[in-house]
Amino acid sequence: MADKEEKSDQDKSSTDASNREPPKTGPNPGSPSPGSAAQRLRQNLVAVEKSSSQLKGRGDWVYKENNDLKAQVKELLEKNAELNSEVQSLRGDIDFATTELETVNKALLGLMDPPPLAE
Repeated sequence: MADKEEKSDQDKSSTDASNREPPKTGPNPGSPSPGSAAQRLRQNLVAVEKSSSQLKGRGDWVYKENNDLKAQVKELLEKNAELNSEVQSLRGDIDFATTELETVNKALLGLMDPPPLAE
């Protein structure tokens, strides 16, 4: 019976040992070393700085393209205003020509169908 008590004491001590937290001094055997975490942070920082630089370059390009497009739009609006002015002028010319043609047409119709002669 002493053997059984001894075994149960050993079981309790092994169970107690497995329930204990590992010592807080030093890294866990499965975790990466603090140096590798710092290394990963440095690598991430370099990657972020590179991405930031690329985005800034793209932002600068977009800003320049936007300004170029604004200038083109301004030129097109000015050209559109000039063309609208020309269209208005041509409409006036067309109205004048239409009136003249109507007058000539009436005159020609009058020559084809002379009024009856007074008796």
